[in-house]
Amino acid sequence: MDTKTQTAIKKFPHRAVDIAQSYDIKQIKCKQWLIKELINLGLPTPKRIYVAGSWYGNVLVPLLKDVYQTHIKLHDIDEEAIRIARNIFFDDDMYVKAEVTDSVDFEYKHMVINCSCEHMEPIKMRPGTLCILQSNNYREVDDHINCVDSPQELARQYELSHTYYTGSLDFPTYTRFMVIGKK
Repeated sequence: MDTKTQTAIKKFPHRAVDIAQSYDIKQIKCKQWLIKELINLGLPTPKRIYVAGSWYGNVLVPLLKDVYQTHIKLHDIDEEAIRIARNIFFDDDMYVKAEVTDSVDFEYKHMVINCSCEHMEPIKMRPGTLCILQSNNYREVDDHINCVDSPQELARQYELSHTYYTGSLDFPTYTRFMVIGKK
């Protein structure tokens, strides 16, 4: 466990289990898959990257920073998760900002990543926005209000005008779907 995670757990002991779950092997595999496919596509660096439903951002942001030298903005409705992200993980990083935002009410542009599509209604995006979307078919979780059964269904939900990549990743109890495309 890295020192930033240890610090977060000491400062927010009531979130220790949740913080540890953010490093679950499935979380890491899905974020690495996302980055691998973005690299394979070789798309230009966006002016800004938004992460909708970011949770802590502790797995995704370091991977993004290895690929892109651009501003990253984390959005989540969980105020304490944002406080942890802001004050513990990225407080001294001028390229990473975190704010409490209901992603469903925000209109995204440039590039948006939503690895929690199953937790929310589709987000709004301006035409031309590059989006990276991940969802799953795991309906047994109460917070999963918007599951899909295929990457094509996910692309249709977001009314993408162009799709660069669609794929799936199988886990024992569910399948994770990913779409990279433009609105």
